Amino acid sequence: MVVRDDDELDLEEATKHASILQNKQLITNNVINKRKVRDDHVVVSSFLLLLLQLFLLLTCDSFRIVVVVLLDS
Repeated sequence: MVVRDDDELDLEEATKHASILQNKQLITNNVINKRKVRDDHVVVSSFLLLLLQLFLLLTCDSFRIVVVVLLDS
C-alpha cells in the first residue's frame, strides 16, 4: 500500500484543478473565436448585399436613362 502525505495530495488536486480550468478556458476561447468568425461573415455578407443593391440600383437607373433617350429620339 502506498501512503501519500497531504502535500502530495494537495499538489495533485491543484494540478488537476488547474488542468480543468485550462481546458475550460480553451473551450471558452474556441466559442468566442467561432462567434467572431460568424459575426465577420455576417458583416461581409451584409456589405456584399449592399454592394449588389447599389449595383442593381445604378444599373436600373442607367437602363431607364438609355430607354428614355432612345424613345425621345
